[in-house]
Amino acid sequence: MWALLRALAPLIRAGYVRLWVIDPKGGMEFGIGEEMYYEFAESDQAGQKLITKYTSILDARKLELGRQGVRTFTPSLETPLELLICDELAAMTAYADKAIRAPFELDLSKALTQYRAVGGRTVAASQEPTKDVIPMRGLFPTKIALRLDSASYVDMCLGEGMRDAGAFADKIPEYLAGVAYVKKDGRREPLRVRAAYTTDDDITELVKYCTDRGATVTPIRREATDDEHAGQAEKDIYSFDFESIEDADDEIEEIGYFEDDEGDEEIA
Repeated sequence: MWALLRALAPLIRAGYVRLWVIDPKGGMEFGIGEEMYYEFAESDQAGQKLITKYTSILDARKLELGRQGVRTFTPSLETPLELLICDELAAMTAYADKAIRAPFELDLSKALTQYRAVGGRTVAASQEPTKDVIPMRGLFPTKIALRLDSASYVDMCLGEGMRDAGAFADKIPEYLAGVAYVKKDGRREPLRVRAAYTTDDDITELVKYCTDRGATVTPIRREATDDEHAGQAEKDIYSFDFESIEDADDEIEEIGYFEDDEGDEEIA
């Protein structure tokens, strides 16, 4: 999931994406990035409070946009995309006390079914994809299966028939960490992908980029200097003479072939 946050980094930095993160393991996985989150919960009790606040904000936005007649949501500084991330989802839906588990399941199901049109998104991870552990698993429009222990887990995670369609997540070897199969709504076939590995140093750099307003951005291409292109028009600085390549191709000497006495083909 860190690879996802790295991809969203410019939008997080600009304020167009707000992160709501639940890490029931005491923050061991996501605590390192707490500085860039809008809300952060490191226990199941705190996670329940966080999702309650999350649903209240998006319920209010839903009513406001509905009264304005807005049918297409566009993220802005006033109404950013609200991204809810829950690591170890089973800790909230199966292993927590019923007083926490029951309302959390209702709030999460609401988030998955009602908030897409108003800028709500949910990303969750679990090691146990069974229905009794993740009751709302069918509500996730995009499903990703990393390396799984058994063939039966593939269809539990991605949907019926996905293993027969080529999603062999149970056969991913240990040395191919990050390889996964993705099933998206509207697409019948699973897609094999690989997520980038993110180190602690990468996360530290990400947090600094998203929170330090003095951070700089490395340009994709180096800007040309006046000395390098003296007398050249500004619009031609990055131009390239492709015709010169074609002329060079015309001058390539043709290579002849012949067969020696033993029948072996050689180049003259």
